[in-house]
Amino acid sequence: MTPHQAPPTAPPTAPRARLPRTDDERGVTIITAAFFLLLMLSFIALGVDSAKLTVTRTMLQNAADAAALAGASAIDYRTGELDHDVAAARAQATAVENKAYVKNPEPVTLDPDDIAFPGHNEVQVTVRRTGAQSMVTHFLQVLGVPGISVSATAIAKAETTMTANCGIVPLGVSPPDGNGSFLPGQLYTLKDGGGNSGHYGAVCFPVCDRGECPGGPETGAAKWSCLMESGYCCELAVGTTLQTEPGVAGGPLFKSINGRFLSDTDGREGITYDDYQGNGERLIFIPITSSPSGKGRTSVTLLGFGAFFLQNKPQDHTLSGEFVYGVLPGTSGPGNSTGSVAFSLRLIH
Repeated sequence: MTPHQAPPTAPPTAPRARLPRTDDERGVTIITAAFFLLLMLSFIALGVDSAKLTVTRTMLQNAADAAALAGASAIDYRTGELDHDVAAARAQATAVENKAYVKNPEPVTLDPDDIAFPGHNEVQVTVRRTGAQSMVTHFLQVLGVPGISVSATAIAKAETTMTANCGIVPLGVSPPDGNGSFLPGQLYTLKDGGGNSGHYGAVCFPVCDRGECPGGPETGAAKWSCLMESGYCCELAVGTTLQTEPGVAGGPLFKSINGRFLSDTDGREGITYDDYQGNGERLIFIPITSSPSGKGRTSVTLLGFGAFFLQNKPQDHTLSGEFVYGVLPGTSGPGNSTGSVAFSLRLIH
């Protein structure tokens, strides 16, 4: 090779021929892809239907809670005992006002066989999405799961009110004979129209920023009249010390009670609670207190709460009421199950 000759080059390498894919390899690839696609769809199905199941459980539990509380409110105003027939009707009426998923949200129907009374003044309800009313799945149907059965249970109880949340009027009545009990259907003087004791039945409450009569002062005719008509909407607990409100306050008394009669859908005077068909404005909740001593403003202890129906407007600055067993918003707890009590409701399961 001379200096001017180019070095020899290697002959080009021929491209390696690709072997054709066999039918077996193609089949494995298709099966693998299908498996992962099915797995992915399964996870999507599980996520979507699990979310729907969670929502359905919550909706059913809300329906069960509401139905149980409605049932427990059916306290017979004459006996202080739960009326089972009324309780069942209220529970069913409340359940159907709630919805839970079948395919779409539908009203919840409470079967009479799913209502029970496991204890004193207790109501247990179980609401279901089963059988033809099971929760309809979406993606899980392709896996052979067309529906899922769901249920929820709640137990509510009516117990003695220990703390009232709202609706108490500023009167204080002491138990008959010092430590006796008010009798259902009997009339009692709630506020005296005069006398020499200086205590005529009015009390004042701590300043409250909620309700129809917010802010101070604690005392005064205008504030007292507002609370008599609209109720006090801060917490009042058994054992609280209250101050009496001296004075007859005949004008504020008549104004507030007249307002209640005007707001009620049944304004007939001279009727008893048996005949009453109104919206509840004439049913007032009052602190039951220790007896005041001395004259002028003094302290009394809150012993409990009682419900009284106003048969008539005040006469000669005197207000009377018919004692009944009633249910009010508040915190309940163990206490007297009979006698001078009002009831509040709570879920125990």
